[in-house]
Amino acid sequence: GGVYKGRVFIGPAADPNGKYGSRTLWWSQIGDFCRWHTGIAGQTAAPNFKTFDGEGNGIAGIASLQDDLVIHRDDTQVVCTATQSLAQPFTFRENNQGLGVRSRGRSNRIISANGVNYFWAQQGLAVFDGRGVQLIAQDAADALRSHRFIEDFRPVTHVLHDATRRRLYWFKAEGSRHQDALPATATVTYT
Repeated sequence: GGVYKGRVFIGPAADPNGKYGSRTLWWSQIGDFCRWHTGIAGQTAAPNFKTFDGEGNGIAGIASLQDDLVIHRDDTQVVCTATQSLAQPFTFRENNQGLGVRSRGRSNRIISANGVNYFWAQQGLAVFDGRGVQLIAQDAADALRSHRFIEDFRPVTHVLHDATRRRLYWFKAEGSRHQDALPATATVTYT
């Protein structure tokens, strides 16, 4: 989830009928995270939610991107833009390149920095600028593959952003699941 234009966004979450839990997004009323509908409760109320198309293309994370909000999905990104309309407060535009945050463990993988979203895809480190996804650090792909950062079933487990040094640190658990196991780390410096 996240906050955008004074509203709380939560996803993935089930729709009002308890369905489509992997690909439904909810947003609150402006300035009131306890109300999740428009209109008058019990009379003209309509829930504030959007269920995206694409079974198997669930919501993996939400991140800000300049003046928009990006809903990162398993295989796509949806850009949410405020409209100033009470009837339709947001428009949604989908980028469908087939590059997303697909993995068993999808949390802690998206960072907003330098005016873009960085995320770890199965194909490697990627950047989304609001229009399209581009894989970056491709010259390091063989090294990342040998350390099982790319094309491996075990997910990247965490990312840290050091804004002062303009660095992203991606961590992945290696070996045993004991607390003393050392993680593999990939570092990216952006300019």
